Amino acid sequence: MLSRRGFLKASLGLTGLALLSGCRHAVQIGSPTLIFRQGETGCGTGDGESEIVGAVGTIRFSGVVTTPDPCYRLEAMLESANDLLIVQITARSSLNPNEFCVKCIGRAAYSGEITGLKAGRYRVRILHGERQIVEREISVL
Repeated sequence: MLSRRGFLKASLGLTGLALLSGCRHAVQIGSPTLIFRQGETGCGTGDGESEIVGAVGTIRFSGVVTTPDPCYRLEAMLESANDLLIVQITARSSLNPNEFCVKCIGRAAYSGEITGLKAGRYRVRILHGERQIVEREISVL
């Protein structure tokens, strides 16, 4: 039978061994997540303007969508397949049937992030509706 002191020594030894064997730490990152924000809307054009930048575990993007008038809201969806990330941005009218909007070509700015990415190279494609605006290869740290 172990004394109390002997039991504590054995416990500390086993704990130390367990800690040493657990020095390798691996974290599994889940699937990519899209964070999307619509910016200001107004009259003007600019469809096709976009920027994509890689960062630590993240890809940041921004751009402008041209709409029939400035009373549109933007929605975004992310599709991913291996190293290809597709951000599809859709413009939808925000008016109720009895409301009116200024008659001019609209412009809606947006920005967003794709988070939860492992380090590596990714191809990022941004679509406005069905139209491809840009596709670039981006490095994530």
